[in-house]
Amino acid sequence: MVDRNQLSQTEKYLGFKKAHDTFSAYRGRGEFLAAYVVAFSIFEDRVITSYQLGHDLSGKARPSTHSAHYKKVLFLESAGLIPKDRADAWRKAGDDRNRILHAAMWMPDAVADADCTAAIALAKEAERLVKRLKTSLKTSGIHTP
Repeated sequence: MVDRNQLSQTEKYLGFKKAHDTFSAYRGRGEFLAAYVVAFSIFEDRVITSYQLGHDLSGKARPSTHSAHYKKVLFLESAGLIPKDRADAWRKAGDDRNRILHAAMWMPDAVADADCTAAIALAKEAERLVKRLKTSLKTSGIHTP
């Protein structure tokens, strides 16, 4: 398993690009379950990054990234980094992911293109938060690990 914190910025960029390319390839072939898993993984990566950057911005030590998705989103909301309606949507997305993936065991073709669209839209939304947090950190002169 790869520890993302040990990767260079170039390696992270290349991995992120490859994940988007993989998502597009799966989606283009109509392999919606695989595309959904990749899209949601991108979303979760951006939530983890936001969680870490949010701690950097608040002056708190970076916590383990192994806490649950729900707890990361709760931190982002309580720190005022995302509004309640978006936090609710992000938490619901985690619940939806669990429902979709467990149902896919019995009906792998039940994952729809709309599920992929929703997951990649969340990933893009979380990416905008990452960019905003990085800008805030840079403006504040706070250096991140």
